[in-house]
Amino acid sequence: MQRLLSEGPTDQSVSCPPSFFHKLTDGDSLAVLGFGPLPRGSTVPGKDAELQLIKHFPDAAMFIEKPISSDSFDEVDKVAEALQGRATSVGYMLRYLKGRSAQTDLKECSLMIL
Repeated sequence: MQRLLSEGPTDQSVSCPPSFFHKLTDGDSLAVLGFGPLPRGSTVPGKDAELQLIKHFPDAAMFIEKPISSDSFDEVDKVAEALQGRATSVGYMLRYLKGRSAQTDLKECSLMIL
């Protein structure tokens, strides 16, 4: 486990970004899969980030960035089955970015929405 955390994955078929493995430790309870859909949402080696996560960190909850996969519905269903009973959420990480920016602009300009 320590080798995996310090050097990243040793299995060459895993193409998850290195930061996916570096930032997790045994004490973490949440993992954010905030990278593109190609390395996740499938059971195919190299596209199975969620499965790798639950293999190495079985108790970690996860937030998965949209879209959840670029693979077939059958593959996504297999991953969904593996995630059953685990705390999992799917969303858009920057969802409120424009709203916060507009709110700040309105405040700074002393404007009001009617």
